Amino acid sequence: MINDTLVRDGGVLQATYSNGKSADISTNSSSVKFSSPNMSVPGTKNVTITYGGRSVNYSILVKERPIVLSKIEILNLPFKN
Repeated sequence: MINDTLVRDGGVLQATYSNGKSADISTNSSSVKFSSPNMSVPGTKNVTITYGGRSVNYSILVKERPIVLSKIEILNLPFKN
């Protein structure tokens, strides 16, 4: 949603090294960097995650906040028959 913070919790990267070994890296790791897409404007945004000098991209959709009913008032009482 517009003006939300990009969530990085719960993601896992798989890093594969030149020796063929791989490791799972939490997106919460301080060594994992995220780009900062403009979350104040709706639309598709590209996010870049960088780890160990390598980057990967994905897209997110920033949506307008839904319009919700905030209150109701009585303007006229119903007639009594």
